[in-house]
Amino acid sequence: MIAERYGKDEVNFDGIVQETRESFTAIADALGSKHFDEFAMKLVFDRLTNAMVQGAFGAGMYYSARVADCANHARALTNDHRDDDADGVAGFDSKLQALQDRAADAGLRAYALRATAEAACEAFAEITGNVWVPYSRSETRPISAEAAKLQRDAFAIKD
Repeated sequence: MIAERYGKDEVNFDGIVQETRESFTAIADALGSKHFDEFAMKLVFDRLTNAMVQGAFGAGMYYSARVADCANHARALTNDHRDDDADGVAGFDSKLQALQDRAADAGLRAYALRATAEAACEAFAEITGNVWVPYSRSETRPISAEAAKLQRDAFAIKD
């Protein structure tokens, strides 16, 4: 809908998904199992998938910020006591039109990168046999029973 309303090219979502999946498969085939065991392959594709997902996430955040810019500027234009002009200089777009155009471009980029992220996650599952999940650092560290008892004793916790 964005592309149509702003006169931009449509994003070929399905084409991007297909090309991305084929690219991941080609990389897996090129690396092969001769030099990369299951763990190494999972590690490589985890990082590649993470990069795709992070790129899509960042593009989505950028798009959201551009939409907020448009909304803020549109609200400012309703203020009768504003100092700036609503219309652009003769022959040029207004500031609001320029902001909307920038948001439209950002939205289309975010949508295209979403396709790459989805495809990367699908390819990761095909290649590794696992569902991709983002890495999260564990907040708890495994400690020995003796160390755990000493920590509990520090807070006067009875066993």
